[in-house]
Amino acid sequence: MNIAELPVVRQILQSGNPTSEYKARSLLAGRQSGGTIDTHPYRKWQGPHWTLYSLALLDYPPGDPQLLPLRDQVYDWLLDPAHLEFRQSLLIPGQEDRFRRCASQEGNAIWYSIQLGIDDERTRELARRLQSWQWPDGGWNCDKRPALRRGPGAAGRQAAPRRGLRPGGRQRRDQRPAAAPVEASGPAGYDWAPMNQEDRQKIERIIADRDHAHQRLLQGGSGVYKAFLEMEKAAYSPGRLPKLQKELIAVGIAVVINCESCMEWHIHQALLCGATQEQVLEAVDVGIEMGGGPATVSARFALKVLEYYQKAGG
Repeated sequence: MNIAELPVVRQILQSGNPTSEYKARSLLAGRQSGGTIDTHPYRKWQGPHWTLYSLALLDYPPGDPQLLPLRDQVYDWLLDPAHLEFRQSLLIPGQEDRFRRCASQEGNAIWYSIQLGIDDERTRELARRLQSWQWPDGGWNCDKRPALRRGPGAAGRQAAPRRGLRPGGRQRRDQRPAAAPVEASGPAGYDWAPMNQEDRQKIERIIADRDHAHQRLLQGGSGVYKAFLEMEKAAYSPGRLPKLQKELIAVGIAVVINCESCMEWHIHQALLCGATQEQVLEAVDVGIEMGGGPATVSARFALKVLEYYQKAGG
């Protein structure tokens, strides 16, 4: 088949972007007659996993049924029981809450499936797995060393699973309104300036700095920091209060003390626990009531963080 005759490729060609045209042709050229690519799904930049990831980055038009064979190759690989066994994964006895997995694989698969409009119930199963694999102190890690007891690994490896689970990323591009209220002017009822590129970079710098400092403190053998992590684990473990409620409490406190890194972390954790936008906003309101005028200033950053996690792919 002539690749240029595919409707979705024609749409890209008509966009007038020669780079997208060339990349679309190259990415789809290696398919066999059944629509599959004859190589391992994870083969760098050539397997179906990276082909679909690259197409999503290109804003490839969603809903192309001819991508389904590639998706099935990826899902057959990720959902194979052998994928959860050593060396791909590891469950250490006594550390059942710290399952070792390269969660970026599932995170990217969820993200591009939704972006390309080829998600199905298996996509939701991957999301459920990601949520169940998250370590008690946040994040995911594929490091097989038993001594490692902290979730987040390298900062870059946290971005993919976070993006896959991000509330705003669960809606396909072709199903999103052109000007959703939350993207146009922030959460309803709040008069504020919406997030810009500088705000986005600030939030992402906070995430990267925290992950980097975490690794440095652990590698340096900080006993105080390790003790803090144990206290953090105990504080947020479900008890009479579920973890969601504890994270919302922390959101309010973070607003009062104007800790921007705390706001980013606890808003994200609350969303991962299933918090709605309205619940997070009410937690921010409590912080404003307790902190008065100065807390209204710090609350602005909390709103930008909430918007950040609601923006698709942002």
